[in-house]
Amino acid sequence: AILALEIWPMITLIRWRSLVKKGAQPVTSTARTLADISTIQAGLVMVMVLLATAMARGIGFGALARASGRISEAVILQPTPTPARVADSVEILFAGDHYPGQVHTVTGETWYGLFHLTDQWELAAVKVTVQPIHNACADRPGENTGRRVTIDRPETPLFLVRGLSRLRVGPVRTFFSGRQRLFPGETQEFQVGRGVYWMISAFGAVPYTQPGRATDGGIREYSLYVSRSPWAQSQALYGLETGTRGARLYSPPTILWAGDLDADDQMDLFLDTQTGELPGTWVLWLSSLATGSELVHRAAEYHGLTC
Repeated sequence: AILALEIWPMITLIRWRSLVKKGAQPVTSTARTLADISTIQAGLVMVMVLLATAMARGIGFGALARASGRISEAVILQPTPTPARVADSVEILFAGDHYPGQVHTVTGETWYGLFHLTDQWELAAVKVTVQPIHNACADRPGENTGRRVTIDRPETPLFLVRGLSRLRVGPVRTFFSGRQRLFPGETQEFQVGRGVYWMISAFGAVPYTQPGRATDGGIREYSLYVSRSPWAQSQALYGLETGTRGARLYSPPTILWAGDLDADDQMDLFLDTQTGELPGTWVLWLSSLATGSELVHRAAEYHGLTC
């Protein structure tokens, strides 16, 4: 609850600081509301301290948890599922080698590839070729359960996509491309249009350790949110909550690309959610499929595998 209450004030204060740096005067009519939220947060912190003390003494929830024999130490938070309002069934894929069960296409089918050319990004229709290959992790001699996907262009696309009726061949407006990880307290702002801004913000806590004592440095309660001006709406993209003795997050998800893939003048996102040594999941978020309170919809994903 405290983290949720902090989202709007943090985004608002960041915007104020940005305006001051540009020489503009921020509108501070909401300052009183920010102060009230801080008071509420302080009260919640006091309640948490009292509850933690009670649990440590075996009162209430602590006793119940010990009686059950287990306490959940890691819970993945996902946005509440929202029914799709369109018939689009979006898929993403990569050109390259894949494990059994990862490829659901056949030679000759058409996909759209997102290509980085010299001075722009472009969406182009391509034909795929699917070849069986030896899977060194599981195949016995002579078996070929793996799959190699190639396309009829020499360039390698960032990803392949199909199943979205709004896709159009041609240049794609791009606001960011690269590899950007956001740690707690960091933000990335994107100008989508004239006076229209989107922002991705990271939240979380790194345990404090007294000088001279070792710390693992892992991030607790990490979350990644996207918001849009005038900053009255935000949405969780990723969340990881870990218990006191649970695993830590050391490497936040990576923003790979942000732009207008579906040509609706809003922002779409492509993320790599890998947070450790094991492969993660690549996720494509599309604004044109958003419903209800969503800014973007989790339209397609590709799950990484390892031996």
